[in-house]
Amino acid sequence: MRKSTLILFILFFSNNIFSQEFNGVYSSDFTNFVSKENPSKNFSNPDSSIISIDIYDYPKPSGNITLTIKQNGESANIKFVLTGEKEVGYEDGTTYITYQAHIYLLNQKTQTKCTVAIDSKLTAFIVLYENGSAQSWHIKKL
Repeated sequence: MRKSTLILFILFFSNNIFSQEFNGVYSSDFTNFVSKENPSKNFSNPDSSIISIDIYDYPKPSGNITLTIKQNGESANIKFVLTGEKEVGYEDGTTYITYQAHIYLLNQKTQTKCTVAIDSKLTAFIVLYENGSAQSWHIKKL
């Protein structure tokens, strides 16, 4: 009994610490967009967005990521609210933590779902849209 309690404590503690390691506010200096349906829409641009991450994995994944896009003196918020589904994947030697999310615009839930991802090096935030398009932001912690 004592051994199982210790194992549960270690799992809870390590899982909670890992998700909280990337919580915080990040700035972006570059963004890439890739459209699977229409490659003519692809772009890579300098970017000055602010990304606020507030995710907790216990008792189930919850929280949100808010993207504040700044262009031409205007700003707009897009919020990604987690649905509770989390996965960890590996690609090219980098670990990615992915969460299923709903997209909110102007604080209104849209019908659109997506997958949001953060790399374990805390250098990229990625959104994979339902239509196969993807956008990534190069980030650094403020």
